Amino acid sequence: MSITVAGLVARSWSRPQVVGHRGASAHEVENTPASFEACIQSGAPAAECDVRLSRDGELVLVHDPVVEGKWVRDLSAACLHALGVSTLDEVLSITKDRSVLAVEIKQGNGIEESLAVLLTRRGLVDQVMVFAFDSRRVAMAVEACPTLFAVWLVGRPLEHWNFPELFARLSEIGASGLGIDYRYLTANLIAAAHSRGIPIFSWTVPPGPEADRVRDLGVNFIITDYPAEVSAQ
Repeated sequence: MSITVAGLVARSWSRPQVVGHRGASAHEVENTPASFEACIQSGAPAAECDVRLSRDGELVLVHDPVVEGKWVRDLSAACLHALGVSTLDEVLSITKDRSVLAVEIKQGNGIEESLAVLLTRRGLVDQVMVFAFDSRRVAMAVEACPTLFAVWLVGRPLEHWNFPELFARLSEIGASGLGIDYRYLTANLIAAAHSRGIPIFSWTVPPGPEADRVRDLGVNFIITDYPAEVSAQ
């Protein structure tokens, strides 16, 4: 039976679910097939990746805008592949029916539409989440694929927000989840989100006491470079 976003979110309300950050990036090169395979083998039910657009419009997995001194946006997918950069299509073949994949949108005009087309063609909309720090990109992703589960990532300390404003913006852009730097998590925030049916994604959590702390706070998802270690806690 294939794993779905809806099923994983449902499970997260009773027990926090582990998400491998860029795969199992503490042990394998991040955003590579080996890293995602290692994440799956760790038992974590989900993995996260970073996606940009190549010069020829391919969705490629790379965090930084520059690879070996060259802008990702100026290189073809073939050139990037020669530099060790995989395509999202390749990685979806690894995660399909085995893991939920959280796709963080980084850069590229029209990237949201390209993602919607790929996921629809592969029949994997229900196995993929989309993440973004830019709330406008979240809104564009949901507009391009209304059934896609979207998570807005907020990197600022939460004293910069009042909760009504935060949750109003979340609703406005069509996001279904909220991602918070684990250092800024509070019980009040989690309670406010949960009272609205909004799951909390915490990132990027190290194993050990901090993973225990965020689990005890009641987050829904723990994003970590160490999926095996955090899963074992």
